[in-house]
Amino acid sequence: MSRYGGHQCPQCDEPQGWFALHSTFRGGIKRSRFNAFVTCAACGQRLVLVARPDGPGMLIWQILLPVLLGTVFLGGATLALSFVSPSQGLGPAGGALFLFTVVFAVVFSVLRSRLERHFFKVEAL
Repeated sequence: MSRYGGHQCPQCDEPQGWFALHSTFRGGIKRSRFNAFVTCAACGQRLVLVARPDGPGMLIWQILLPVLLGTVFLGGATLALSFVSPSQGLGPAGGALFLFTVVFAVVFSVLRSRLERHFFKVEAL
């Protein structure tokens, strides 16, 4: 999921794509997740994410949210393992833990991209 998903370009008001790997109108593929900026597909303006001064604060984003998500992950993994009988061996337990991890990763990606709209805004370079 792209960190720019859900934001609009300040120059042309075009919504940005939801995926980090996207194609542009100029051709080619660009990875926007690891770049310092992304180019708007509609107008070509360079866009960058900056922290909102009126947002809930970077303390919540950088400390409290990872602690909360780590606690939810450990609790959910324990719950997923509790549905597997110990007499069945490690195979079903590994499968349950793998499925839970995949579902948690997808939910975490969607949740993070939604929450970033409250913590960051897009500005033109």
